[in-house]
Amino acid sequence: MKILVLLVALCAGSCALANETVAIEEVSADPCVDADRGIQLALNLCEAQKLEQAEQALADVLAQIRQRYAGEKLFLVRLEKAQLAWAQLRDADLEARFPVDEGDQPSQVWGSSYGMVAARFLADMTRARTTYLQQWLDGIDEGDLSAGSIHWKQQP
Repeated sequence: MKILVLLVALCAGSCALANETVAIEEVSADPCVDADRGIQLALNLCEAQKLEQAEQALADVLAQIRQRYAGEKLFLVRLEKAQLAWAQLRDADLEARFPVDEGDQPSQVWGSSYGMVAARFLADMTRARTTYLQQWLDGIDEGDLSAGSIHWKQQP
């Protein structure tokens, strides 16, 4: 949610920088509809909305994993540690992708589309993480020695 607020704030500044005079009221409830009109504010908000959906899907998968593996305390501690490290890596990767000097605004360096491309980048990484974590819910074939903490698939 902090990322969404940040991206919307960046969007507001970047849209002003691009001399767009689109009021927020002109963007419909579904900004992705207005994205087809090429309005940068709508494009930024649309990608921020997609990021929020990706983050919710990740949170849902994590909650399901925590529930399914509730009795495996060591695994859950390691999962939380891994999730924190992944979030730090994701943020560092964004900063490496779009480097900005201390005190500078990303939209001033990378332009009015920064909110859109940053949200898209973060959403792609979040979806990849969700897919990776899904294997703890899907399971691995019985006998696969690489399963580690992942449960084997349930046989019908």
